[in-house]
Formats: sequence, structure tokens, C-alpha cells
Amino acid sequence: MDSVFGLTPIDAALSAYGLNCSGQLSDFLFIQTRIGLVAFAIGFFWSLWQSTQEGNFKHFIVFLCISIVGGLLFIAPRCQEPAITSAVEIYNLNTNSKNTALSIKNSQTDIHTMPLILSFIEGMANVITIGIISILDNGLDKNIKFLAQPFGLQKLSLQANQFIHAPLADVQLREDVDNFIYAYYLPSLIMYQNTMSSKASSLADLHQYSPGELNISQWADLKGRLSILINNPAQQSRDVNHLSSSPWPQIKTILTQANFLRGNPQKDLDDQIMASIIRGRIENKSQGSWDAAGAIQTAFPYISGWACFCLYAVFPFLMLALVVVRQMSLFFRYLEAFVWIKSLNLCAAFSFYVSLIVARMQAQSMQGSNWFWDYPYYVVVASVILCLMPVLVLVGIRRGVGELVG
Repeated sequence: MDSVFGLTPIDAALSAYGLNCSGQLSDFLFIQTRIGLVAFAIGFFWSLWQSTQEGNFKHFIVFLCISIVGGLLFIAPRCQEPAITSAVEIYNLNTNSKNTALSIKNSQTDIHTMPLILSFIEGMANVITIGIISILDNGLDKNIKFLAQPFGLQKLSLQANQFIHAPLADVQLREDVDNFIYAYYLPSLIMYQNTMSSKASSLADLHQYSPGELNISQWADLKGRLSILINNPAQQSRDVNHLSSSPWPQIKTILTQANFLRGNPQKDLDDQIMASIIRGRIENKSQGSWDAAGAIQTAFPYISGWACFCLYAVFPFLMLALVVVRQMSLFFRYLEAFVWIKSLNLCAAFSFYVSLIVARMQAQSMQGSNWFWDYPYYVVVASVILCLMPVLVLVGIRRGVGELVG
């Protein structure tokens, strides 16, 4: 059975890689070279001298305990690397049988041994965090479960937003859409505005009206062509640097099935999508804040993964320092970092669940379903909380460890 080493294939691979490096560095420091022996000798004589000066063997006993416990539990015992995987690969039923986490890890190193105790602690930490998240996921629709695809819902909104603003790959369709906008759609909006009172909205506010609502006769043919564009999942419809297929079939499924979207007015989704595409051609750019939010969510697995890598790779140096200086505060700082880094997945899940609450509020307060791709404020909320939660958790952990040490 595969062992879960992380939330996504990226951080699972980097965690396993860090454990491999920890074993190799331990061998280098304590077996292959004399660095460990020198550190042991320094710690031995220093602790013996301190004990002699103070008239008790407290320092020497602490040195012996650290040396014996560190050597017997953390340095010497090794285990073969299990068949690592990630929670996403287990809980996402849409993934194939290929173990992506193991493939990524093996592309970095051919080492397959780990420190036994560290590997066990890593597994237990993941059992706890993934178990908590899976319990919270039970009440969600299968299309929006966090473990199935972390921030998948948010990324789908951003993908749709990029789809709307990206250039049309079909040159003829692009020319026809532009001609329709400037020859028929914008003039119709201006005429509609002129028929309204002096308190009429600005032209930009009138973009919410779809061509069909303005009864533009030339819209019928173009609507049919755009309908094919958005309903074909394999349609190569956009600039290849942005998207390779239409996200709208998946979005329609979520809008139809996910519980938090059922409060939306039953308005034709195709009309809303095509109206957004027309507005996107006029605005010709996406919101930078949403792009930044997407970048934060995309970078999260790498940040979490490299943090785990550093956590395990630095452990042999921690043992080396403990043997020499015998300051348990170093161990508590490491423990503090361990708990904090392993809590990052819970922070990510919390930000995801809070953003779902905001999404429900948007679904109830905004007309239509186009908020999901035109105004995905809930995506920004998820990224802001994702940045704030680790800071708050770190403050809480440091206070807790401080009270424990004090």
C-alpha cells in the first residue's frame, strides 16, 4: 500500500526527497567523515569540564542522553523508502493509476532509504492532517472537495476569466466577433442609453446586457458559432500560451450540481458565458488581483514541499549542534518549525472552506452565474487567508512553545 507523504504530488515528492537527503547527510556527517566524531569529542570534553566546574554531572548526563538517543533513534535506524503517493492521487477519482509523486521524486534522486523515526513521524503527521481535512470534505459535493483538487474550484474560475480575455485562436471568428462588437453591439448600447433617463448608467455599466437582450438580429449566427466554441471540451479555442481547451463544460457541471450554487437564478448559462466573452473582447485584459491570487495558490505546493525538504535535510545538522552545545532550546525551535510546516495543509484547507462561504454569499447576492468567472472575489479571499493563516498559526505555536519551555 502506498504511503501518503503530502497533500499534492509536488510536496509529497519533496518531503520524500528531504528524508532521503537526511539519511545521506547523516551518513556523511557521522559515518563517512570525522565531522561527527569531532563534534562528539568536543561535546564530551566540554560537558565533562562543565560538570567538573559545577561539581555535578548534569551536563555530562545530558550529553550522554542526547548522544545515545540521537544515535539509536534518529541516526542509525534506516528503512527502505515505501511507495510514496499524495492525498490528491488517492482522493481524486479522475487521476490515472500513475504515481506522480513517486515519479517526481525519482527524477531528483535514485536514493531509496530514509531515517526510520523521521519517516514514521512524517507518516503520522500526514495521517492526522489529511484525516482532519477528509472529515471536513465529507459534507461537500464531489466536484469541490479540497482533497480531490486543492483550490481546484478557484483555479477553474481563474481559467474561465483567462478564457474570456485571451485572444480567439480562430482568426475568422475573431474578426467576426470584433466586427459585431463595433458595428452592432456598442452602437446598440449607445442607442439604448440614449433612450433612458438622465440618470442612466454609464456605457460600461450597460455591458451587462447581452446582445440577445438588445434584440440585435446579427447576433443569431455568431451565437451559434460561440456556442460550439464553449461547449466542446477539446476545442482548441484560445491562444496556446493560455489555454488548450474549453473550461465551460466542467463549470456548467459544477454550477448545476454543487449545492452552494443552486441559489442562482435559472438563466441560460450559454448566454451569460457568451456575454462575458463579448465584454472580454472590449475590456481586453483580466484583473491583475485575480492573477496574483491564482499565483499564490499555484505556488503553495512548492512552498510547502520545499519547507518539508529543508525541515528534514537540516535535521542531521541539528543533531550535530545538540551534541556540541546541548541546548534543548534548539530542539524546541525545531519542533516548533515542524508543527508549523505540517500545519500548512490545514491552513490551506481552512482558506479554501472560508472562500466557499464567500462563494455562497456571492451566489445569493449577485444576479446570474457570471460572478463565478467575471467577479471571482472568493478567489482573492482564499489567497489572502492563505497568506495570513500561517502567520497566525506561527504566532500561536511560538507562544505555546514559549510557555512550555518557560
